[in-house]
Amino acid sequence: MERDPIIEAVLAREGKPSNRLDDRGGNTHFGITKPFLSDRLGRLATDADIDALTIELAREHYASFMRDTRIGQIVNQQVRGAVFDAAVHSGASRAIKLLQGALGLKPDGVIGPITLAALPHLDGSRLAVRVHTQRLRFIAAIVRGDLEDRDRDGVPDQVENLGGWIDRVCDQIEEVA
Repeated sequence: MERDPIIEAVLAREGKPSNRLDDRGGNTHFGITKPFLSDRLGRLATDADIDALTIELAREHYASFMRDTRIGQIVNQQVRGAVFDAAVHSGASRAIKLLQGALGLKPDGVIGPITLAALPHLDGSRLAVRVHTQRLRFIAAIVRGDLEDRDRDGVPDQVENLGGWIDRVCDQIEEVA
């Protein structure tokens, strides 16, 4: 089976396990969180389930996620990559709303016929940049709206994560440009 380069890019970025107090995602591996895995498994995922993830299982979960959310139906690879990475970071509904906002549509968080019909009418590179721009605005709203300091180090948690989030989106913008 041919590997999806978009999934592979996320796996490369997210490969290491992480369980930091300042990260609302909690225990993750390959970018897969317990809520995401719970949805994929159809039951409440545990830390042991996260720890047991292999790269092959992560690929399978991401491939089925792309099908289930219809993100995989986005033909332009740059746009599909932007939406998929945003979905891994912020959830499918939020990522699809970012896409719909970039398309000038009323965001409902579901890829349906209206969203799919709007996609071919815009240049893929420009649309991908617009999705990334929407994502940066969303990240700014997260940081402005959550000044909690769970790890009690004197720096709001979302401020601690801001640099990594911005770098991640900027790397993707540079790939499109």
